[in-house]
Amino acid sequence: DCPTGIDMAAYKSRVLYGIFPSRRALRSEGFALLVEGNMDVIAMHQAGFSNTMAVSGTALTEEQLRLIKRYTDTLRLFFDMDSAGQKAARKSAEMALPLGFSVLIVSLSSGKDAAEMAKDNIDALREAVSKPKPAPEYFLEMALATHDAKLAEGKRRIAEDFLGLVRIIPQTIEQMHWVHALSNRLGVLEQTLLETLKTMKSSSPLAVSS
Repeated sequence: DCPTGIDMAAYKSRVLYGIFPSRRALRSEGFALLVEGNMDVIAMHQAGFSNTMAVSGTALTEEQLRLIKRYTDTLRLFFDMDSAGQKAARKSAEMALPLGFSVLIVSLSSGKDAAEMAKDNIDALREAVSKPKPAPEYFLEMALATHDAKLAEGKRRIAEDFLGLVRIIPQTIEQMHWVHALSNRLGVLEQTLLETLKTMKSSSPLAVSS
């Protein structure tokens, strides 16, 4: 609960539901598992995932990420598979990547959320959590599924969407890795993509200042 006399919105932006009972597990497991809601946290803890936490009714904040980073710099995002959940996952990745987090996405083939999976199919849940995809790989696949890579406009949209994420990765080597991956998937020269990336970097600020 929010302490008496504290602004609720400000308080929620600084805390994470479930982080205090998760502290030991965060260190032993080596990663934080972030879900959408408090009920998801409870269900995941009951299923044995003691390193699970959730934001408290707000979008993920830099303050919350710095709190997590006291224990681990690896973050697995396990959000709902609906449109809202995937948008939240993208925004969370955009917050975490500039801070040096290794961000991975846990996805489900069905539309169930973490709480439902913990109740209905614990084996499938363990499988999903154990095999996350790096956030750039995950969102590249989403962009390729959304736009037609055979069309010039589709290539442009995919490149803009994906490079918008790549540009905030602080490590140059990782940026080059993902530019190479995009080049292979689109059949576009790496140099062309690098020029686009350079233009994006110079024309718009980073999502988060590190």
